[in-house]
Amino acid sequence: MRTPKPVLAVLSATLTACAGGGAGVPSLVYAVPSPSDLTYAVADTVTIALQGIGQGMELSARSAATYSVHYDRSPSGMRVTATIDALAASVVMPMASPMTMDEGGLAGDFVFDLDVRGRVGSMSSPQATQLGAQVFAAPVVAHTLFPRLPGRVARAGDSWVDSVTYLEDGEAGVTQVQSALTYTLTGESQVDGRTLLEITFAGTAEVRQDLSLEGARINQNSQVEVEGRFHWDARAGVLVDSEMSMSGPGSVRVALLPGAELPTRVRWLTRVRLLER
Repeated sequence: MRTPKPVLAVLSATLTACAGGGAGVPSLVYAVPSPSDLTYAVADTVTIALQGIGQGMELSARSAATYSVHYDRSPSGMRVTATIDALAASVVMPMASPMTMDEGGLAGDFVFDLDVRGRVGSMSSPQATQLGAQVFAAPVVAHTLFPRLPGRVARAGDSWVDSVTYLEDGEAGVTQVQSALTYTLTGESQVDGRTLLEITFAGTAEVRQDLSLEGARINQNSQVEVEGRFHWDARAGVLVDSEMSMSGPGSVRVALLPGAELPTRVRWLTRVRLLER
């Protein structure tokens, strides 16, 4: 006999609420927080240094964005709607004029479903300019704002392993990402007078991109080392801040240099911060 979805949702919510594991032992799961509207600041810096051409050349991108994030319950766990309220972004490529955009380059919201571990289900992105579609894709936003949790009770020293694979095929081109990360709950940390849980992570990722930006065709492959940490408010059930860095070798082909495959070095830093609630 098939159990009705509303009954499954009630059972899931009840099990999550009871998964505390005893006093002082947190259950690290995603659920709709209270209040259900939060604001995050996200800053990204990406540099791709071209090597082996006799002179220093870099492709760089920077962005600073403010997201309003709204949470609702859904059969899979919760549905998240994220809106970019403010944005300043720029991309600088060799032998090309700098490209910039603000929040006007995106029309609509990012919407995606999450389960208790932060695994992403269905996703949709706002309408965007060519640059916006590449830099602000739904999978990137979802995995930036929601690092993976174990979905269970965890104690200091506990670890969990997770992998992420996604493909984003948009107007600007195709991006494929495969990563494998190990997370560790290191213990408690005092941040601005609050007791938070500190979680570190490290692993590897492979990024493949076939892009077209302002008529310039770029094919880029990178294999990067990933490391970072985030602070989790177990009482409120929300991410408070995070920092992730990625670096490693790769290669790139650009239409401006036909027939050449250039070795590269990628550096990528992302910082997320919960603004005052």
